[in-house]
Amino acid sequence: MSYEMMVAGLEADEASIVCILIASIHSGDVEAGRRHFQSASFDQSWRTHVDAALDSQSSGHDRAAAQDALLLLLQQRNISINDIVLHLGSCLTSTDFLVRSKGMTFLGEMVARLHSTRLEEHVVHSLALFFTARIEDSACLHGALLGCNSLYKRAKDVGEVAAQDAVQVIKTVKWLDMQSLAQQDRLLCFELLVTLVERHPSEVGTLGTDLVTGAAQLIEGEKDPRCLLLAFRLIERLGSLFPDPKGPLAQAAPDLFDIIACYFPISFKLRPNDSKDISREDLIASLKSAFAASSFFASECIPLLLEKLSSSVQDSKLQSLEFLGDCAVAYGERVMDEYARPIWVALKAELFPHLTSFYSESGKLQDPEVFRAATICLTQCVKASLRHSDHDGGQFLRLILDDEICSHLLQYLTRKATIADAQEKHHMQTVGQVLSAAARASPLSSNIISATILPAFLSNKTCSDAHVLGVVVSVLTAIREVAVEQVSLLCDIQWLDRVFSSLTKLLLIFSDNLKSASMNEAITAICVSGLQCVATFPGYLSSLSEAQVYEFVSHLLELVLDKGKHANSWDQAVQAVASICATEDQLSASTGSASVAAKHHLLIPLFSGEFLALYENDIERGHAPALQFSMQLWSSFQSLPLDIDIPEEILIPWMDLVRTAVSMCDLSGQEAVVLKSYDILCSRCSKDHDTMDGKQAWLIAIWSSTAVAMRPNIQLLQDEKIIQLLLKTSLEVQSSAVSEYIAQALASILNKWPTTSYPLDGVVQNVLDELRAFGTDTPRLVSILAWIAKALAMRGDNKVALVAGILIEILRQGKGALYADGDGEDSMIRRAAAKALGVIVGDAKALNKRHFATVQPLYTQRFFHSFLPPLLHALRDAPDNVSRVWLIRGFSHLIVNVPTTAVLMEGNKVFPLLLEALSNAEDSDTLLGNLLILSAFLMDEKSKGAVIDRIGLVITCLVELVQYQHSTAVRETALQCLGAIVSLPFASIYPSSRKVLKTLHRALDDPKRSVKQAAIMSVTKSHKLVLVLGSVYANVVVQLERLPLAGETLAARSSSCSAGGRGVNQAACAARLSCPTNLIAQVGNDGHAALVREALASAGVRVDHLSTVSVATGQAVVMMQGVGKTVIVVEGANVSWPRLDDGYGRLQPAAQQNIRAAAVLLLQREIPDAVNIEAAKIAKTAGVPVVLSTGGSESLLPAELLECVTVLSTSDEELARAVGLKGDTEDDAVAAARRCIADMGVKQVLLQLRSQGLLLLVTQDEETAVVSAPTSSLGDDIATAAYAVAAFIDAQPHPSALKFAACAALLCNRPGGIAALPDRKAVLDHLVHHSEE
Repeated sequence: MSYEMMVAGLEADEASIVCILIASIHSGDVEAGRRHFQSASFDQSWRTHVDAALDSQSSGHDRAAAQDALLLLLQQRNISINDIVLHLGSCLTSTDFLVRSKGMTFLGEMVARLHSTRLEEHVVHSLALFFTARIEDSACLHGALLGCNSLYKRAKDVGEVAAQDAVQVIKTVKWLDMQSLAQQDRLLCFELLVTLVERHPSEVGTLGTDLVTGAAQLIEGEKDPRCLLLAFRLIERLGSLFPDPKGPLAQAAPDLFDIIACYFPISFKLRPNDSKDISREDLIASLKSAFAASSFFASECIPLLLEKLSSSVQDSKLQSLEFLGDCAVAYGERVMDEYARPIWVALKAELFPHLTSFYSESGKLQDPEVFRAATICLTQCVKASLRHSDHDGGQFLRLILDDEICSHLLQYLTRKATIADAQEKHHMQTVGQVLSAAARASPLSSNIISATILPAFLSNKTCSDAHVLGVVVSVLTAIREVAVEQVSLLCDIQWLDRVFSSLTKLLLIFSDNLKSASMNEAITAICVSGLQCVATFPGYLSSLSEAQVYEFVSHLLELVLDKGKHANSWDQAVQAVASICATEDQLSASTGSASVAAKHHLLIPLFSGEFLALYENDIERGHAPALQFSMQLWSSFQSLPLDIDIPEEILIPWMDLVRTAVSMCDLSGQEAVVLKSYDILCSRCSKDHDTMDGKQAWLIAIWSSTAVAMRPNIQLLQDEKIIQLLLKTSLEVQSSAVSEYIAQALASILNKWPTTSYPLDGVVQNVLDELRAFGTDTPRLVSILAWIAKALAMRGDNKVALVAGILIEILRQGKGALYADGDGEDSMIRRAAAKALGVIVGDAKALNKRHFATVQPLYTQRFFHSFLPPLLHALRDAPDNVSRVWLIRGFSHLIVNVPTTAVLMEGNKVFPLLLEALSNAEDSDTLLGNLLILSAFLMDEKSKGAVIDRIGLVITCLVELVQYQHSTAVRETALQCLGAIVSLPFASIYPSSRKVLKTLHRALDDPKRSVKQAAIMSVTKSHKLVLVLGSVYANVVVQLERLPLAGETLAARSSSCSAGGRGVNQAACAARLSCPTNLIAQVGNDGHAALVREALASAGVRVDHLSTVSVATGQAVVMMQGVGKTVIVVEGANVSWPRLDDGYGRLQPAAQQNIRAAAVLLLQREIPDAVNIEAAKIAKTAGVPVVLSTGGSESLLPAELLECVTVLSTSDEELARAVGLKGDTEDDAVAAARRCIADMGVKQVLLQLRSQGLLLLVTQDEETAVVSAPTSSLGDDIATAAYAVAAFIDAQPHPSALKFAACAALLCNRPGGIAALPDRKAVLDHLVHHSEE
């Protein structure tokens, strides 16, 4: 091909690019390039390698071998990259998308493999210009990016790209629509940008604002972890590139940070068994570097991190602390001074939760990982605030030292006092850890903290409290670590002078305390740590006299020798002696023993109840120990001061312990406990319940736990004064959890109230009146009402209807339901009423059979069925939309706790409300419970009708919930529901099937792995079965010169045998188009049956419904002579469908079930019409579309078959015969098709015309729309199957489905039988490449 031919007919810019490339390769002479290309006479074998590498028909191994051969030739200088470019000229500039793409990708790959091969600079420059120009061509994008990446990474000694070329590349790349590109191309784009910024910062930096805004546009919306890793690295480089406070990064910082902030915190999880994937730690480190890239981000970054730090999710806290520390160091002292106070407040909240308790709000010990991360963050913040300080400390450190935690510590340091309170002990230990973390920041911080702590401590030589000593030891240990580090770095340690001057005094204090510690293990452990710390300060031990060293080492040896007396400190003492005697500065003592002792001291009352577990399975044997233990507990409560403040974290476990112990006592034991506890309650509390103060609340709360565990008929509990006492305490106690516990005790008493004593109705009415009299905390009042209603419902008392009615009115009116002047718009009381309905039917911690509650069988179901009618009535009469929403929310809480069977029984009434509940739920837990109810409707055969009747609303609701960001479980369950929906009869979801499929595929990108798995399972379910019922033939093809005459034996040129028949063709086509496909057919017990099974299996068709009968497999003997052929058909097994034992059906039960579950059923007329009619009726009843091909029989189509058909696939020659209409022209065929739609019940007609190709006639609003798709050499079976797949599996619109079918039919005209049928990729590629046609 000549040079002129190569560029002829191209667009001007494309031709010029090729000219420039070729000319520049030949020293800028265009004519020389042309002459070289025309006159090249070297060995042509390398060209075959190029062609083989480009040939899509070649195997991957052959293409790789061709590239390897070319690479060797290039490295040996037998050919040059110039030669390859010239040979590729027509490929690189072809108008064919695929050809151009292959050529550019090949060139990019070859250039990439030459990364270490020397190339002339003008060649590199020309290639760079060429690849840059082709980035804008979508066909060439991948290859161009490969080439650019390789060129810009080349080392100088092998020929690198000029720096000025980098600017043009960035200008080109920044206009790409990044998120529309494939993942590999996005990855290459980010690699290219990072390479350019790192290797050519000066030239790239001239782009300024364009570079920053372009990077922001490219990063926004990115989800792929590998791409994000590079994107975050790019942000980090931009931070170094533009440090100017008036520069482009400073101006764009808020917008740029907003883009990357959405990825925090990183929740990415590594895919299992994927060694090529990046790790979560890689992403965290990269995003952290991006956050810390520039102090311009500080105003956005620090508030974000502080907000996330307040999260209740552990991982969010840990990442926030890690990022905050690194960013503080990166941003520096100025930023730290600006944000010092909010940062300290946030860290203090994590280090000192509530300042008085080492318990968190959930009742568990504080998370040690979060605490450790918070101390590390604090160290980094102190370091950042002191980076350039030459004074007494930065603002952040001053905030710590001026805080109440330090002033509190200094009070203990300057006086002789022992900390008795366990919470205070833990608090003091935390102070020590915080100050030691601050001291570790730098020598300056160590010096400042030692100047604050040591003088106060040394001024009080009598300090002997283990926890105060522990603080000093923690600080000293941190200072020693800093000193050791400074010595190892050969730094000056004059800043240690103040500490050195105090070490001898410290040594004496620890030695004296160790002598007097006696059996106090906590003080012993702390003093051992203190001695070891002091003795191992750098250079200190050598300054002491031999007598001083002997004195304190002897104290440690006493501990080592007397292991029995000091067992807990023995290991620590051994370690201390070893470190001191060996002068090993690296050893540091543990200070954790004091913390452990403090915790045990506080938890002893709780641990003492562990013995009760020994008797849980032997109640009779446990009566006596439980009684003894219960009485001991009440004796200990009697001795406690009444005015102590017992925190909720301690009080509730005590209440649980009392309840458990009392419930294990027998009747006489419980009577003894209740008498003792009641006497203590009366003697210690005010006799006048109306004047009772809050300090008595803890005792009343513990007594309520005793009442919960009592058996019925304990007379002392049947006292209205007790009810009033519990009622008042529940309303007034500060803790909501304790209030609810007391409310359960009140409900328990009412539940066990005997019917023979004071009428229960009167008691309940009095309680309701009392509640109305209290107006201080209305939501808590509603909670108490809920527990009363539960108690009544459990015992089957009709009075529950009264309380339930009050709750309904609260949902309708707000406070107006209880108080005449109440605010009807109070959302707090309405929310409490909504939750109350869930309490009534839900499980209770204390109100249950285990604690002797009266429980009627099926009480939750009874309450639900009786409550539903008034709720429905209230909904009908709701005064406004707000009232309706709250009523729906109440219903939402109710059904979550009702047995699912009860909800399903009221299906038609409940289901519309359920859909409203899904749209109005306030919290994730309730929303999840409602979704589980919806899934029960989808699973229950009798309830599916309610779903199908409102399928559009259901799908719309679920599509929204798949995007619900507040709960992974909600998204996962919504996807599972969609998976169940795609299993419903296809006709019922067909109108919304496209929306469902789009939602499922979009969910595959969800960052949570469990959600992705749910999406994958649902997508798998959406791939419904294509079921083909039809014929099977063994095609015996004989090639002849002519047909034999009568009695003549004639030799054939060749013969072959393959599987065929309309049923086989359609099934194989559907399977090749990536659809699960099953064939229901019959074969004989002969050799041809094995041939058919093997051919179907190779195409991916399931053959578990391919039955074997006693006649021969159907055969078609095809005698080919010239251009004509003669066919002899032996129908065999295709027409031998025996009736089953019931005398009616011809289809096995399993086959019938498959028809009902199919997405579409394909029929042909090469089997008896009776079989087709039976299958079509089953499909119609199940809502499965039926596609019928008329070919195979010349008889009229039965009317009962036609009325079941969704799509009638026929040709202009077959249609007239099939429906009994006259006419030979194509117009007659179209008229007959319209007749089928208008009069015979057919929904669509797929008509194959000789001149026009495929024509589709569809019923639309009583009119017939016509869609055509021209093609040639049409395969009717293939077109039918492909249309069924496109229309009913892929849910494509009619024009697209028709084009898909026509394309598949066009591609089937290749030799090779079933194996040559087109697959889905081939059809889609053909559609893309011929879209303009």
